[in-house]
Amino acid sequence: MQDDEDIDYRNLLAASSEEDLVLFEKDLWTGGGSSSLAHVKRKRPEIENRFDNWSDKLVSNVISLFHGRKEKQHPPESETVVENDEIKVCYSDQPLKSLILNAAASPLIGSQDVETQDKKQDGIWSNAQAGIGRFWFSAKPKSKTNNDDCVRLTSLVSIDSDTADCSDHDASAESEVVLHSCIDQSPNFGESWPGQSADENKRDIDKGCNSLVGNECAENMPGKYNYTAMDNSQVDIGESEELDPLFGGNRKSSDVYYKGRQRTCRKRLLASMLIILILGVAIGCGIAVGLIYGRDSESEPSPRTGYVYREAAVAADAARCSEVGRDILLNRGSAMDAAIAGLLCVGLFNAHSAGIGGGSFIMYYDRETETPSFLNSREVAPLLASTDMYTNESLDASTVGGLAIAVPGEVMGYWEAHQSFGKLPWADLFEPSIEIAEQGFTVGPALANAIDSQSDRIMDDPNLREIMLDENGVLLKEGGTMYRRKLAQTMRTLAAEGAAAFYNGSMAATIVAEIAESGGIVSVDDLAQYRVAVKAPISIEINDYKTYTGPPPCSGAVYSLIINILEGYGFSPESLQSIGDETLTYHRIIEAFKFAYAKRSALGDADFVDVEELVANLTSQDYADGLRAQITDDRTHDTEYYGPSFTIVEDSGTSHISVVDQFGNAASITSTINTYFGSKVRGNTTGIIYNNEMDDFSKPGAPNAYGVPPSPANFILPGKRPQSSMTPVIMVDDDGDVQFVVGASGGTRITTATSLITMESR
Repeated sequence: MQDDEDIDYRNLLAASSEEDLVLFEKDLWTGGGSSSLAHVKRKRPEIENRFDNWSDKLVSNVISLFHGRKEKQHPPESETVVENDEIKVCYSDQPLKSLILNAAASPLIGSQDVETQDKKQDGIWSNAQAGIGRFWFSAKPKSKTNNDDCVRLTSLVSIDSDTADCSDHDASAESEVVLHSCIDQSPNFGESWPGQSADENKRDIDKGCNSLVGNECAENMPGKYNYTAMDNSQVDIGESEELDPLFGGNRKSSDVYYKGRQRTCRKRLLASMLIILILGVAIGCGIAVGLIYGRDSESEPSPRTGYVYREAAVAADAARCSEVGRDILLNRGSAMDAAIAGLLCVGLFNAHSAGIGGGSFIMYYDRETETPSFLNSREVAPLLASTDMYTNESLDASTVGGLAIAVPGEVMGYWEAHQSFGKLPWADLFEPSIEIAEQGFTVGPALANAIDSQSDRIMDDPNLREIMLDENGVLLKEGGTMYRRKLAQTMRTLAAEGAAAFYNGSMAATIVAEIAESGGIVSVDDLAQYRVAVKAPISIEINDYKTYTGPPPCSGAVYSLIINILEGYGFSPESLQSIGDETLTYHRIIEAFKFAYAKRSALGDADFVDVEELVANLTSQDYADGLRAQITDDRTHDTEYYGPSFTIVEDSGTSHISVVDQFGNAASITSTINTYFGSKVRGNTTGIIYNNEMDDFSKPGAPNAYGVPPSPANFILPGKRPQSSMTPVIMVDDDGDVQFVVGASGGTRITTATSLITMESR
């Protein structure tokens, strides 16, 4: 396949209209919690030049165009055809269905995004991701394609490697799109899945890929890394399910027809790969920092998937949940309606990371009034909580069991957000998830991994065993079916009675009893007194866009500081031209992270701690300029150099959903129960899995290994919310139109990931 610089991506990009939406989704490896990053971006002609930076250096990135014409329909004379050595794309006056831009999630631990589209529903589409691994797709039409037989081009990726047929493929006058998967990994990269060796990882990937089409290609290539394709099959993946090529599990696929042929892929070793990994691990950022502006032709292929949507977009980290949100939009619901319905669904498919037993940060933009709103429905410490409450408790008291549970805020957050920004009846938002919970749903790879990692805890708890074992008493694995019938009944009650049922109504006493049975201290008064905190969003300017995010205990101020520091470097594709340039760029990014996270250590709940001056500094360009001046290009420094006041508590898990609706409104919501399955407490009556957010508070005690003490700003107090890394963001242009909606999951890495994807997409 030809080098990316020989492909005129700009011609492809120009095919989208002024009102098209670009939706991206990226997996992040975190080792804990749900791992996805989703955002929605509007492409407008006035920012076309920014796409040029991508298109010139989109090494290993995917471009995909779906055309609205019918299969085998000859193009009318008015259509234009763009050709080069690899592709032929027909443009028509039909709506453009999709544009994909792929980049990396990690240098060695990438992502496999799963896309779903319903071709029967024109205009509004959904997307979701699943899986983690070194995997990507490429596809191209056969060389026999001609002007009279245009193709649907799917996932054109420049992999900069030689390809050879495993077997001869027969000629055909019919246009074909070949789906490839290329596994390209160093045999010495070590662990790439928590608890798994390199050999084990390779076996899993090989098994998953071979399950897609059989192992004929592998048999013809003993000892080689496989390059497999869907063989002898035509799959209408808008309406059917195929095997996930990475994990071998079922997944929904996009609205495209594929015909497969077997290929081989040459393994490539990258000089910069180890540098990226070492730097990434050192800062703990969890994603490949070097992909902000694309890579040169020697750089690592990397998966990120995006689409262009004509009317609206939903990005959740479960395919079915994106569809739930899409269906809400099709029923004329608002972005908030879609986000709430989608997150209720995510609480099923990603029960290890989110759910109504947790809390969330809600960022919303109302297009009609051009008004941003921020709702803090984070959990709060119970009234009986105290700063030293864990001093004489077991080491895991803040993570496992009832004492780890903070007062849940998720349901009240949904309620208040719906009251302000919802269009559809409240009960309508619950119907899809009630049905899914009752009828059962397929366990995906993320949930399966969480179950496996917590197997001992699950087997020791009858309430967890009830939903996480199959009919044979074996822990559910990927592809198994989970039922949440008790939770379905709880959701049915909430749908009928509203949030009051949870906080001071028919369910409140039951919730308190369930928590108390596990040793918790959440009381009836705690639930009755819970309130959502409505706060003024943080607002900064990024490339003439008004950028809105949340104030403390949200990490919007930290996000703002990172962006302001990095903006001053004027990064461009040339910043990654050589190994030296690349290394310097990574170094500067990581140093910016260090300074920003050092300042984060003094943040806390603004209702309890005076952080006004600190937030003003963190969002100031002058302050960022001063910190940038302290970044030395030839060395790093001891911890004290970056000025941390206190240690940072590592949070984890979470889920995020990004929505832009057909009315121009946008919702960016990050939700969490903290670590895998939160406190590991599941209500026997309600079926709710409760959070362990008390662990996100700092606790008095000895300094850490670097001599940095815990942060008093984040100490436990009754009614206080713990500091969080969650960072929902919405960007708006001067006309008041939403251009960008972003957020992430992945614990402490959320803020850095959100910052980087903002830089990449600016």
